[in-house]
Amino acid sequence: MFCHPSTQIDFGVHKGLEISKIYKFDPSYLEWAIEFIPEFEIDIVDFENLPKPTPYDKKMSVYKFSPSEYAYCINSKIRKAEIFVQSGNHFKELDFQFSNLSKEILIQKQLGMYVCPNYERVKFNVIKIGDLLF
Repeated sequence: MFCHPSTQIDFGVHKGLEISKIYKFDPSYLEWAIEFIPEFEIDIVDFENLPKPTPYDKKMSVYKFSPSEYAYCINSKIRKAEIFVQSGNHFKELDFQFSNLSKEILIQKQLGMYVCPNYERVKFNVIKIGDLLF
């Protein structure tokens, strides 16, 4: 599947989000998808023409989520980042460039020569203590 910035992805923790939004807040996720999702292909130039990413960073840990917001956001850095920005906060722009490995993988995919490595999903346990999730 050749994806443009306006394409919504149909897999992973960012399922249903436009790729441009993922690029803005979590650009390294796109590199993961290039490597591990066989049908995921993008034109890197399309993304280099977008505004610079402003990825999720440690500053977000100062934002206090209510238990319901936290439950909604626990699996998505994008949604956390949106709430953070909507609260009037800002992230530092990143001079992100796709790695040479990602570029090479995309070339191999176009030639039908790339075989994705197996990816074992890491499972996280959610511990509920009182009304708070950790």
